[in-house]
Amino acid sequence: MSTFRNAVNSLDDKSAYVMVADTLVLATNLNIVDDMVEVTLATPISDGIGRIFVHIDNLVLASNS
Repeated sequence: MSTFRNAVNSLDDKSAYVMVADTLVLATNLNIVDDMVEVTLATPISDGIGRIFVHIDNLVLASNS
């Protein structure tokens, strides 16, 4: 298991900022399912989308520390 995958696993049931297109959005839950990450969004984006799936290799996390 990669270091990044471990980092994402440690965020399960915690909030984190992720990049969606060119915008940072708050995710309330990140859950790894095989090579996909289920991202539950704090505020739905266009057309009420509240959950997206992103391939682990394309996931971008943001931090201020």
